[in-house]
Amino acid sequence: SATAKAAISLIARDAGNNVTFGATVEIDTNLENVTTIGEVRMEMAASEEWVNQQGGPGSIQITRVADDGSLQFLATVLLPDRDAEGRMVFQAISPNGFSIFTLVSIAPIPANFVVTDLLLDPPVAEPKEVVAITAKVANRGGQAATRSVLLTVNDKPIDTLDITLDAGKEGEVLFFLTQAEVGSYQVKVEDQTRT
Repeated sequence: SATAKAAISLIARDAGNNVTFGATVEIDTNLENVTTIGEVRMEMAASEEWVNQQGGPGSIQITRVADDGSLQFLATVLLPDRDAEGRMVFQAISPNGFSIFTLVSIAPIPANFVVTDLLLDPPVAEPKEVVAITAKVANRGGQAATRSVLLTVNDKPIDTLDITLDAGKEGEVLFFLTQAEVGSYQVKVEDQTRT
C-alpha cells in the first residue's frame, strides 16, 4: 500500500537514506491466526542492470511489513547463483513469518535535491474531496540521481514517489489526498509544509 511504502521511506529517511522500490510480494496463507509460522527464508531476484543502477548489491535489502503493520529491514545477502533468467538473487531471513516483502535499494539521500513550491489544489476542500498536492524537485548536483519524495499528513507517512533527474534538471511530483473528517491538516512534502 502507499502507506506502507511511505512508512518504509520514513524509516530510511530517519537514518539519512533514500529508498528506491523494486518488487513487492505479499504472501497470503490459509493458515489460521493461531498457527505460528516461525522463520521464513525469502528470496527475490532483480536484473543486474537494475541492481547496478541502484549502486550495486550492497545497497539492496528486503523489507517486511507484518500483519500488525510493523516494519522490518531484514539482513539481506546476495546468493552466489543466478536464477533461470540470469537475475541476481537476494535472500533474507524473516524470523516472524510471512506478510509483505519488498526488494528495495537503500542509498544515502542525494544531497543536492531541493524541493520547493508546494501547492494544494484546492487549499480548502470538502470531506472526501480530492486535493492535488504538487511540488517542484530540482537536482542541483553534478550527476543524474533518483530521490524518493515523501508525503506526510499530520506527521503520518501517506505516500512516496521516486523522481529521477539529470544534473541541473527540475521536475514535479504530484500526490492526491482525500480526508474524511473536517479539520485542519498539516501537509508536508520533504521540508515544505502547507495547512
